[in-house]
Amino acid sequence: MGKFDDIKRLKELLDNGLISNEDFQKQKKFILDSTANGYNVTPKPESEPEPDPQVIETAKQVEKNDAESKNNRIGFMVVIGLIIVFFISVGISVRHDRIILDKKDYASELTKHSKFHVSYKPKKDVFRLVMKDGTEWQEVLESNSEQYDYDDSVKTYFIRSWRNSVIPQLEEKSNEDRVKGSTFKIIDSRDGSTELLKVKNGKVLYDRFSDIED
Repeated sequence: MGKFDDIKRLKELLDNGLISNEDFQKQKKFILDSTANGYNVTPKPESEPEPDPQVIETAKQVEKNDAESKNNRIGFMVVIGLIIVFFISVGISVRHDRIILDKKDYASELTKHSKFHVSYKPKKDVFRLVMKDGTEWQEVLESNSEQYDYDDSVKTYFIRSWRNSVIPQLEEKSNEDRVKGSTFKIIDSRDGSTELLKVKNGKVLYDRFSDIED
């Protein structure tokens, strides 16, 4: 702020009645005399010294090192994350393979201890059961399938065996913990494709002979 600004402020104080004319004249004279004698009431601030080039270079190097350290930490975390994902994926894959092997073993056990040839299809998670040749149930199905409509004795024998033995056994098997969630299908051995029964988690989803009364 220069001398003229100081005088202007004094004039505003005078106009507002905050100082007398006598005070105004004294202060005005003081400002003018002080300036004339080389005294600045509001001296201009000294210019700041130029920064040391070595200090600037050091600061830049520190900033660069901090950035590199941050990037290294980020890269390290990314690598750790990828390693974790890899091991999780391997673990899931190994567990999946073990489940498949366990279900295939289960199918082999059923083949040994039941009237069916059992195979497991991993892609569809299906146990495929085909009646073994020469068993009583298979012989009845193959030799009397055309007689259901007019021969009550054949129909009654087959349906009672089907509903009182075959279905309950498959419902029980399909509800075991090691195979829960898988679908069990009994396939007609005469053509190797027609589904006769479909069961999952202990519940019948499809019964080829559900409309036949015993």
